[in-house]
Amino acid sequence: MAVVKKLSEGMIKSANYNSMMGKRGYLSKAGYETYAEKILSWPVSEEKKQKLLDKLYEKWSEILKYESQHVSVAVAGPARYNSRKLDKSGKILELSVAVSNWFNDLEEQIRQSQKKNDKAECLLEMIEFCRKEDNSGNPTCYLAALAS
Repeated sequence: MAVVKKLSEGMIKSANYNSMMGKRGYLSKAGYETYAEKILSWPVSEEKKQKLLDKLYEKWSEILKYESQHVSVAVAGPARYNSRKLDKSGKILELSVAVSNWFNDLEEQIRQSQKKNDKAECLLEMIEFCRKEDNSGNPTCYLAALAS
């Protein structure tokens, strides 16, 4: 069975500490787990799931790294941090979009493979129908339906 790797608790805590509401790390972890659950539900081999989960972990760890370093202007102002130096929002957004696009592409590939499987199953059903002894042996209507 495929295993979902755990994100760094240290980076999650840092992301929480540096966020205005103290929840950025938890929200990031929840997002990661949602993506992982979707991957686990896909009709692909366990080996493929593990590879996808490992890739997700790699991509999400990079996002979490920047989230743990990001200090918002609201937090930086009172503490007199250099907010420009600590603002990682651009990189976080860039990486988040990349993960989203990667994941959407994977979902589309899964959908396309399922469509192909549905056509194959239809063909197998037609062949089985033609093999039945009580059939008149004339699969014309089924072949016409398959052709369309």
